[in-house]
This record gives sequence, C-alpha cells and structure tokens, in this order.
Amino acid sequence: MKLRGLWDAMLLYRSGDDFKFFVIEPGDISCADIRAIRAELNNLNLWGGVRLDINATLQCLKILIARSDAMQSGANLIALRRRSPRQIIRGLRQSFFKSLGTAAALMNDAFLPIPEWFTVENTDDAEAYLQIINEVVDKGGCLNSLQESNSDDGRVLQVFREWLLTGELDDLLEFHHMFAPHLMRRFASGEWARPFGAENLSKLLTRAFKEKQVTEIIEDRGFQSVARAVRNATIYALTIPNMKREVRFGLAQKWKQKIKSGEEDFTAALAEFVQEYNWETAHRLKGIGHMVTTDELDSLMKLVEKRHAEIVGSLLLAYGFARAPKVESGQADAEVVTAI
Repeated sequence: MKLRGLWDAMLLYRSGDDFKFFVIEPGDISCADIRAIRAELNNLNLWGGVRLDINATLQCLKILIARSDAMQSGANLIALRRRSPRQIIRGLRQSFFKSLGTAAALMNDAFLPIPEWFTVENTDDAEAYLQIINEVVDKGGCLNSLQESNSDDGRVLQVFREWLLTGELDDLLEFHHMFAPHLMRRFASGEWARPFGAENLSKLLTRAFKEKQVTEIIEDRGFQSVARAVRNATIYALTIPNMKREVRFGLAQKWKQKIKSGEEDFTAALAEFVQEYNWETAHRLKGIGHMVTTDELDSLMKLVEKRHAEIVGSLLLAYGFARAPKVESGQADAEVVTAI
C-alpha cells in the first residue's frame, strides 16, 4: 500500500542537495483523481523553500477546482459543488530532508492544509477561487517579486504561508501590511512588483470572513475614498508618470504603529493625512483630481469608532496598497489608474 501511495500521491522536489517530499492526503476523492492531480502538479516547474510550500498548496487547489463539476460539465468530474475544497483533499503532508553529505536528516515534518476560504456553491464561487489563486501563482503573480534569499522578503513569504495554514483574517491583514513596504521599496528602485487587486481582495474577504462583517467596512464610501487617497499618495505616486503628488514613504509603518496605539491616535493620523492630501489636490494639482470629502471622512471616523482601529485600519492599509477596482479606474479624473 505504501508503494502504491508513492506512485499515486507523492511528489519530490530538490533544492540543491536538499529535498522535500509532498504527499497528497485525500478526503472524499478517488484514486484516479489523486493520480491525475499529482501528475499535473509534477509537470509544473515548482521550486523554492517557503515559496514551494505556497505554490504547491495553491496549485493543488487550483487543479482540484479546474477538474471539478463547478467548472466543467460531463461525467467523471470531482464533485465539489456545495462543498469546501478541504472535504475533497485535506492537504499536503510535507517532509524536508537536509543533506549532510553521505546522508540526509529529516529537518521538518508538517501538514499544509488545502485552503477552504469558502464553500463552492456554484461556478461563480469556483471562478472566484481561481482568480484569487492566479493572482498569486501565475507567471506575473504578486508574490514573484519577493526574493526568498532576502531576509525581509523571506519573512513576508512566511507570513503568507502562515495565513494559508490558519486561514485567519489577522494573518491575512498582517501579510498585506508587510507587503506594502516591499512594494514601495521595489517601485522606488525601479524594480518590478505587482500589487494585489482590490477586486480579488473583496471577493476573498466578503466570502471567507462573513462572520467578521467586513462588508460593512469595505463598502463604506468613506473607507473607499480614503483607500483611494492612500493608493494615489503611495504606489501610484511612485509609478504613474506626471502624478505630481508627494510620495508618502513609510505610511504603512506609521499607521500600523498608530493602529496599535488605539482609536484616538489612529484617527488623528488619518485626519492629518486627509488634510495634507486634500491640500495637495487643491493647490499642487489645481483642484483637478480625487479629494476626500468631509462627509466621507466623517463616515470613516464613525466606522473606526464603531468597529475599532485594529480591523478598520488594517483593512484600509490592505486596500490602500492594492490596485484600484475597475469602477475607480473608469472615472474621469486626473489620476486615472491604468498604468499598473
């Protein structure tokens, strides 16, 4: 049985002289489907340490969904509708062996669960899964600018893997907070990087964290307006030609500290930023461009008072350093965001 399992469900990856085994742990899935998923995974050019853990887990989930009845019609498909992916495949068992010359030592034995962000009720849910995954694992995936050999980048990858392990909102928002300074560093040095998209972020948050009632926050008009202001003053100020806005370096780090200090400190920092941003629009941009209205700022302040700085501020940073939604990009504005 072990020998059959080796050929049906095991994958081997090398990193120099070291190597890592993955074994697909089945849930409610046939042996034939396990073999097919394993074969597709084996044909992918996956590599790395932490990056390999992330990509193997998400690619396995992607293949599972693509081969399911939620994406195709016909016979002999994986039954995924009205179920979570983890009911079909529980995850990947992982063993990492460190080369010691003439022998190898087992350094880590872990389990990487398949994400079950939400139940796949229909094709829309399945497509949402694929869009969220593709943003990470595709050729131009957002994590591709992170260099595992760099200690700062490696820590960001570790936090993303931690979120895959736990599925907790706090871990996801911590990753986005750490990813924001990475984007700013890359853009400032003229290197490639890709922000996450606000639309896919919304698909994930509204489906996976319904109990956290995040929809009330992210759909608030004040939240959306200030997130747009953050976007214009950071990643777009660095990347869009003739933007004419001052680049707010260190904004993510500053706000994170204010968030930890509580509502009063965070709202003060928020008001200061909006005041400076609006002044810049009115004077440096001659009134042409996006401005945060008094009503919008008041709406956001009430939201902070009601839902607290920790979640509102963290979500604001995630959206503020994300690519703009299409509805925003299509508005007649001096800061039309089509460059990224």
